[in-house]
Amino acid sequence: VCLMFFTTELCKFVFEKENYVIKIFNNIRFILAGTLCCLLRNNMIYALIPSAIIILFLLKRYQKSLILWISGIVILYSLVNGPIYSALGFVEGNPREMLSVPMQQISYVVANYQDTLSEQDLADINKYLSVEDLPSLYNPRLADPVKVTFNTNYYKEDSSTFIKVWIRLFFFFLFFYIVSLLDLNIPYWYAVADLHFP
Repeated sequence: VCLMFFTTELCKFVFEKENYVIKIFNNIRFILAGTLCCLLRNNMIYALIPSAIIILFLLKRYQKSLILWISGIVILYSLVNGPIYSALGFVEGNPREMLSVPMQQISYVVANYQDTLSEQDLADINKYLSVEDLPSLYNPRLADPVKVTFNTNYYKEDSSTFIKVWIRLFFFFLFFYIVSLLDLNIPYWYAVADLHFP
């Protein structure tokens, strides 16, 4: 629901632009919708940043408004997800939930192009995900088989190596990272295809 809310606001902005930007209520609604998406979907914050860069590039005339909105979303998300949740006694969730997309992208590369990876890359990946099991676990439409095998304890000790290997592979396998992301999101585009009619 929140994603639909945010998408609707984004579409309104794209189609109305000038009229949308000048209304304060629209600005507040956009920031609120984006913040709710990030709070209710762990990996939304990671999707927001690259999306924002693309939108800033395409809509240069509205960069000030876009920067204001994105900053507002990030600040509100950080406040709620950090000090407010802590004050309310909320326990931090498993980091694997917000890393499902990076895990899927790495798994796609390992499942299909393992022979092209360096020993260092494979060793780094193996600290978090079993390289041997990834080809059989990887499902283009579902992150759960890979996600449940993620070494959360090691990630909490050393998250930087995971991020570094993801970035290294990003530069060599960008196209396949995109393919993996799109494959994972197909059920959202064609939801009716998942329905089973009698």
